[in-house]
Amino acid sequence: MALYKIQRQLYGVDNWEDENEGQTYTSFKEAKEEIKEFIADCQLACHLGYMTDYPKYSEFRIKKIG
Repeated sequence: MALYKIQRQLYGVDNWEDENEGQTYTSFKEAKEEIKEFIADCQLACHLGYMTDYPKYSEFRIKKIG
C-alpha cells in the first residue's frame, strides 16, 4: 500500500521540507484534506490577529513514498 507525505516549499527552485515530522497518510485525498485544514486554521489565526499571513496551497506538495 502506498503512503503519502506532505512537503512544504522552502526558498529556492526545488527545495522542499517534510511537514509534520514524518507524518504519513494512507491516501492522497487524506493528505490533501490535511493541507486544506491547516491553511483554514492559518486563515482563522490571521483573521483573529495571531498571524500576519497564511500559506498558499501551492506552497505544499504531496509526495508518494514507498
